[in-house]
Amino acid sequence: MKTDVMECKIGTQHSVIKSPEKLKEITINGECYEYKKYLVKKDTTSGYLQKLYGGGQKIYARYYILSTKSKLDFKKPKSYYLVQTKGEIPRKLNSANHLISKYFKSFLKEAKKFERNNQLDLNRPQDFKRLLAYLDHLSIDAVASR
Repeated sequence: MKTDVMECKIGTQHSVIKSPEKLKEITINGECYEYKKYLVKKDTTSGYLQKLYGGGQKIYARYYILSTKSKLDFKKPKSYYLVQTKGEIPRKLNSANHLISKYFKSFLKEAKKFERNNQLDLNRPQDFKRLLAYLDHLSIDAVASR
């Protein structure tokens, strides 16, 4: 995570993916990671992003490890979220709640209730992904009932 490197295992051999731009998508235990260019604070960089949602806008989680002068804290990886609308590169979000209020504003009450009833922590990408799946289901049902 610290060096943004993916390894693969084929049979008994381990190998580092040295050209991630050629192998843009990797699935690990059912989770999709895409190697993409993205924007954080007006700076463009590239790296692996975990795809959380693929609706009208794609939503990703980016993982990183905090380091202090003395050590890296591998036990507590951190993450932030990015959103990609059509024709743009993914850009960092202020917060999960900001994304929900912007893209799912008609379902804010349902989102808060689902988050509370399921004891979700939106700072955890797996919990946020679960909420996004629920909101996507609600929006599909709303379109179908029109």
